Amino acid sequence: MRKRLVIILLAGLIFYIRYLFLITVMAEERTYIYEPLRVVGAKMEDGVLKPLYIPSRNEEFLKEKKIGPFVFLIRTYPRDPHPVVKMRIGKKEYPFLYLPYVGPIQLIYTPRIYLSIFGRNIYSLRSLFFLTFLLFLFFYSEFSEKMLKREGLLKFYLITFPIFGMPFAVPIFWNQPAAFICEILIMMRLKKVFEEKILNSGDFVFLLFLSGFLLHVHLLAGSLILFSISLSFIFTNRHTSFKVRPIPFISGLFIFFVLILPFIMTPFTGVERVVFRGKNSIHEVLFTPISSILYYMAGIFGGPSFMEIFLHDEFGLRYLPFSFPSGVIMACGFLGLIFERKNPIAKFFLMTSILYLFISSFGDIRSYHINYILPLIALFISDGLKGLGLSSQKMIKFILLIGIFLNIIQIEMLRESVKNSSLSLSLHKEVADYLTKNRIKKIHNIAGMYDYVFISKERIEVIDFIPFIGYNHPRDRIYLSLLLSRGEVILLESYKRAGITTGVSLEEVIDIAKETGLRIRVLKKFPDKGKYELVLARVE
Repeated sequence: MRKRLVIILLAGLIFYIRYLFLITVMAEERTYIYEPLRVVGAKMEDGVLKPLYIPSRNEEFLKEKKIGPFVFLIRTYPRDPHPVVKMRIGKKEYPFLYLPYVGPIQLIYTPRIYLSIFGRNIYSLRSLFFLTFLLFLFFYSEFSEKMLKREGLLKFYLITFPIFGMPFAVPIFWNQPAAFICEILIMMRLKKVFEEKILNSGDFVFLLFLSGFLLHVHLLAGSLILFSISLSFIFTNRHTSFKVRPIPFISGLFIFFVLILPFIMTPFTGVERVVFRGKNSIHEVLFTPISSILYYMAGIFGGPSFMEIFLHDEFGLRYLPFSFPSGVIMACGFLGLIFERKNPIAKFFLMTSILYLFISSFGDIRSYHINYILPLIALFISDGLKGLGLSSQKMIKFILLIGIFLNIIQIEMLRESVKNSSLSLSLHKEVADYLTKNRIKKIHNIAGMYDYVFISKERIEVIDFIPFIGYNHPRDRIYLSLLLSRGEVILLESYKRAGITTGVSLEEVIDIAKETGLRIRVLKKFPDKGKYELVLARVE
């Protein structure tokens, strides 16, 4: 036990130092603490063009709904309004729903409490993510040993697998690791129930708490994986008796109800827009699984190549010699589930994985949604290799070591790519230093999702334009954003056709300025030499 704990802490420390401080602070992180100003529109007032903000004192994109003694304040603007719902009690307002499918406990209240103890800075905030990573390593080690007594190499292969390791290093995906922990704890407890053939009071309360928290963390993915687990457990285990006393029964239901309360009480519709985003007909929904399969395959066999699109607007072919063979090794885990399907645990995992893949394929998924079943699949890589004719345990360990080596090469390549991209924390620190040195206290963030509150120790105010501009480079919206930014300093970035930011570049802005009579004065490019990634400019 002590040796395993030392290995876990060592792996976590390496991860913490190497990757956790690579990516800059994004908009989601700052919403843990406060609501930033976001421009969602423009209007003429007394002959002057003025921005429409979220939030504002006279909120135009807000409606009130009273249910008993509770007053809910609901955002009606569909793009990037965190939180989407607040609850008013007296004169105070409390976040009640972070997103239509994400509750507030993990992404708002937990960071606020944690930072109130350890200080409001990026190091305190990221240390919370580090603790989440250590918890996952610890519980997954328990999971792999109690379920199947698997070797440690499989765990290291999984956490170094790029598409799976990404959520631990990218803070905007922080709810995924929390969901992974809930998932494996639920399965561990179900194994106990399966072996004992009885669901007692303690099991009932524990499972309802974990299930409720899993749904609270992410209603869509959580409900999907929970449904898949539950249905698979019922099909593979039909002889379990139910012995729960009345008080634990009521307590468990109460805990579960409290955790899903934001989704029940909030008179808000919007989840279906997320599930079927961009699908305007039944015909499109029915053909969605084809694109979903391609997304999942891209994540397994070429995850870093597609990540490079968000970093440098190009498909990273150089990753494929490393990502494809590593993906083949991971795919062997799914084959292992099929080969070992007579094993009750393998049958349980296989049914869960198939149900998850099938149902999720009809929704608006991304490559990283495959992550919810990778902890199950990875444990059967050895069985898959054996089923393909590799009977030597030494050869299997050698292949796993090769896979880990290939994974490390990929994430190190990604690390260097991030360091030289507009997502680089070190680059944004240079921007913050420049702004502070030149006593610039406010910027208009045309680039979109970046923030400087933690980096600048709350000395720089950032006004976001991403809800107004969007992601498709609309020239009319960019022009209006420039008009709204006259006399102000704006933040731009290198051109990107798609991604998590606007990708609005200096060249685009200068071109629009020439057509419209505006003047753009470049203050500084970052980095100074070579291709820039970030630009500070003033609109005149």
